[in-house]
Amino acid sequence: MTSSTDGLYINIPTPSTNMINWLISTAWTMLFFYGIFLSFKCNKGTFNLGHFLAALFAAPLYVLYQFANNFSGCYND
Repeated sequence: MTSSTDGLYINIPTPSTNMINWLISTAWTMLFFYGIFLSFKCNKGTFNLGHFLAALFAAPLYVLYQFANNFSGCYND
C-alpha cells in the first residue's frame, strides 16, 4: 500500500463558500439596521444627526457604544 491510502480519513461535510458569505452578509445587514434602530430609539424617537451618521457608517461600533453607555435608557418607555 502507498502512504496516501494509509490512515483514517473522515469526510465531514462543510458549508459552501456562498452560504458562509450569505450568512456573514446577513449578520452585517441586521447589525446595520439594528444600529439605525438604536439611533432613533435611544434618542427618544428624535433625529440626532451625529448618532445617525455613527450608526450609518460604523454600525458595530455604534451598537457597542450604546451597549456601554446608558443602554437601559433606550428601552425605558
